[in-house]
Amino acid sequence: MSIRNARIEKIETSPDWYHPYRISQAIAVDGLIYVSGQAGFTEDGRTVEGSFRAQGRQAFRNLERVLAAAGAGLGDIVKVGIFVRDMAANLSEVIELRGEFLSEPTPPTRCWRYPRSPSPTGRSRSRPSRSLRADRSFRGPPHLGIHETPVSGQT
Repeated sequence: MSIRNARIEKIETSPDWYHPYRISQAIAVDGLIYVSGQAGFTEDGRTVEGSFRAQGRQAFRNLERVLAAAGAGLGDIVKVGIFVRDMAANLSEVIELRGEFLSEPTPPTRCWRYPRSPSPTGRSRSRPSRSLRADRSFRGPPHLGIHETPVSGQT
């Protein structure tokens, strides 16, 4: 199959805090849905206050919301990528969150320790290091992001 012959559809929800940055929330291509990274942000782009678990739940809710707009759900996910700032401290909660939101057969998951956190403004939210530039206006990192989620949907 050539991509030139594929049916490509942009998936949107409202509000769409991705829009100003020219990022699609998701794209459906011939029955597969590719979802942009989700994080612990509310619909107005604010970081969820509280624990790793609270931010993780919001990231999964955001993912669920985008999938619903595409006519799919969490049970349709075939692969997940999860970015975590502190894997050693939070791996057990990642496992619990996956159990809370994903059903059997649970999709293959790749977890990364990720030193920078996502931002609804598109700016880097990182701690100072030799290779990463810090955004000094940031006041508390999201701890978890969900990314790279192809879904077998019903588009």
